[in-house]
Amino acid sequence: MTKEELSRLKEKIELLKTADSREKDLYLRAISLDYASEMKGYPSIDKPWLKWFKEDCIGLPFIETSAYDYFLEMTKNFPQSTILLEYYGRNYTISDIKREVEYYIKCFSAMGLKKGNVVSFVMLDVPEVLFMWYALTSLGVVSNMIKFDESGERIKYMTELTNSKYIFATSVPFIIKNVKDALEDNNIVEKVITLEVTEALPLPLKTRMLFEELKLSHELKQNIKDNGNLKQMAKDMKKTMSDLKKSKNQVNELINDDTRFLTFKKWKESLTIKDQVPIVSKNGNDIATIVYTGGTTGKPKGVKLSNNNLNAAAHAIHYGDDTFSLGNSALNILPPAIAYFFNSTHGNFCGGVKVILISHFTVEEYPYLIKKYEPNIFMAGPILLEKIRKANIIKDASFMKAPISGGDKLYEDEEEAWNKIYPLVHQGWGMSEASAASSYAKTNSYKFGSIGVPLLTVMVSVFDYGTDIELPYNQIGELCVTGPTIMQGYFDNEEETKKVLKLHRDGRIWLHTDDLGFMDEEGHIFHRGRAKRMLTRNGNKVWLTEIEDLASKNPNVDKCCCVKCEDSEEREVPVLHLVLNENSDSIETVVNEIKKEIKEKLGNNYIPKFYVLRDDLIYSTVNKKCDFKELEKENIFDLNNFEQNGDIIKKIEDIKLVRK
Repeated sequence: MTKEELSRLKEKIELLKTADSREKDLYLRAISLDYASEMKGYPSIDKPWLKWFKEDCIGLPFIETSAYDYFLEMTKNFPQSTILLEYYGRNYTISDIKREVEYYIKCFSAMGLKKGNVVSFVMLDVPEVLFMWYALTSLGVVSNMIKFDESGERIKYMTELTNSKYIFATSVPFIIKNVKDALEDNNIVEKVITLEVTEALPLPLKTRMLFEELKLSHELKQNIKDNGNLKQMAKDMKKTMSDLKKSKNQVNELINDDTRFLTFKKWKESLTIKDQVPIVSKNGNDIATIVYTGGTTGKPKGVKLSNNNLNAAAHAIHYGDDTFSLGNSALNILPPAIAYFFNSTHGNFCGGVKVILISHFTVEEYPYLIKKYEPNIFMAGPILLEKIRKANIIKDASFMKAPISGGDKLYEDEEEAWNKIYPLVHQGWGMSEASAASSYAKTNSYKFGSIGVPLLTVMVSVFDYGTDIELPYNQIGELCVTGPTIMQGYFDNEEETKKVLKLHRDGRIWLHTDDLGFMDEEGHIFHRGRAKRMLTRNGNKVWLTEIEDLASKNPNVDKCCCVKCEDSEEREVPVLHLVLNENSDSIETVVNEIKKEIKEKLGNNYIPKFYVLRDDLIYSTVNKKCDFKELEKENIFDLNNFEQNGDIIKKIEDIKLVRK
């Protein structure tokens, strides 16, 4: 060892004396990498992913306080005139956001809300959600985020579970109807405050919003070119105004004389607001948000995310990648009930990234939104990325710095197709229980097929399924996460909490994700599907995503999803649902090609027993990802809806084109 190396070693050892437990871990790792002859071979010990981060960011602790206080601290050195939020032509600077939040702190104080109370939201994306959420974190009040498309029965369950007396709901007929249904025999909810999606917009911007949406609609239909068909626009504008009036009338009819419903304007007028901003909570361990996961066939589980959870995620986003910094913009289309919404808003705000908020959209409109706003950062699952590619309307993609794919599996052929046209797609991975994101494919760490490296504030490793036995590099096991982004637990559900949060022999609490994958020696994580998407056939494990990966590479296949199906002979068998490209070969030819490929590369156990030809897959409403559970529920042997010819089954109502 040279004198210079010895001097460096002494410096690092000296730092250990005053370092906290987390810093010691980092310094010891640095010493190990510098002076040990080889790595130990286990991710949680070696932490190979840290090589992709700046050294001065690795040991930087995040601020433990309320989410709003964290926002104030992170943005205090930015010009206060910096625009951080754009909503259909209305821009909010840092100063504007502070003013709005402080106003709502006064409003909620006037309501008498106290620390530990719960307020529910059933809303689309509007600025008021963010301002009210920040205000509630300052008071130690919990925001109970309910998906806008939840049924009345489930809304009732979520409000009763959390003892939530107040609901803020977007004033559109289907949401109000479901909220109204939730109030039946509900003795908990006292008031429902309704907001228009245009609540934040002055009249000129409301008109502009309608005009822009009409313009987008016409562009989709290709009815307008150059200056546009003004006559048609005027006609459609008139119809839109009429539809809006009908929508308001429907809401009014639903609410009728129910005194529990109150408009946003009347709610504010009913409050006696004091000038002084109340003393606020700065406890980072307070629960900030509850989001829901699971519950398709049972009760949904409420994920308790603390202020520190979300601040740690924001810290990792900003300090982990230079893209998430002042001067860049991000498009957010995810609703407030999705955990990633807070990464996409709070996380971006704290780095100085301007967030463009979209209250509602269709999948077909998405490419046009990207073209219009040219966001540097945008979160789009595989379906939306495909829509951008196939729309082919973005000729100059130089504005794209971080096109992100998450929420569903991005197949390698889709990743390759995107990368040929646009800047590298950044895959991410995580779950609500870990504040949405746990890994991310940074630009400097990109590796084809990988879902990225662990975020700066967390550790990800691979364990023998359901145990605390850590596996070495390149071995498939259960992906587990530990660190400050891990939830406090499921709301009022200790039994389910214990199933996923487990104390390991290393003394850390690890979140067991039920996702399978492996990590290579450089910290890149590769996803290999859900453990639930595995079946046993002839005594051997069969991973359904492996079948999908191989089938998706067939040039005739547009989309596919493999699910398990009960079978009288083999108990469970794989069934491959296929959507073919137009002008593809016959289904018989494609199936034979897939069978041959699977037999050669995966073996006989992986060959699907049935192949279902359909016009499209089934997608979840909110996340826009393939809903394999719904596909599993289908009775593919129902002769009223399917026709069968050997191992090939066609969904009658779906298949509209006769394949050659």
